[in-house]
Amino acid sequence: MAHESSDITALIRASRGGNAGAFGQLVEAVYPELHSIALRYLRRQRADSTLQCTALIHEAYLRLAQAPKWEWNDRAHFLGVAAHVMRGILVDYARAKRTAKRGGGALTVALADCHSAAPRIAVGMPVRKTGRCLPTRRREPCAA
Repeated sequence: MAHESSDITALIRASRGGNAGAFGQLVEAVYPELHSIALRYLRRQRADSTLQCTALIHEAYLRLAQAPKWEWNDRAHFLGVAAHVMRGILVDYARAKRTAKRGGGALTVALADCHSAAPRIAVGMPVRKTGRCLPTRRREPCAA
């Protein structure tokens, strides 16, 4: 369903006036353009990305709808703000994925908790590594 520029401008004005239904109609009217913006962004992402185009558009819709009153001037301004929101969603998604990859949900254990389980080594005791002794301050031979 093609919408003229004047129809889009009228929907923008109505949504600024507080008409919640107008915002839904506005997004529906520019959905093909939002889809092409989302598709362009997703093509630049890694191949193993699980985020889909429709999910990106819907998340942008929710963020735009929940945000304080936006003051869009025209169609281009609305699409620009929507594109900016989509980019922010992709950044948040990448950060969350990176955090999970780097052990974001891993259990953290304090060093004091591990102290009792670690074997005790006396200061100055020679340490063996690949059959060799590391020098100590005392001149004692390593026990082979």
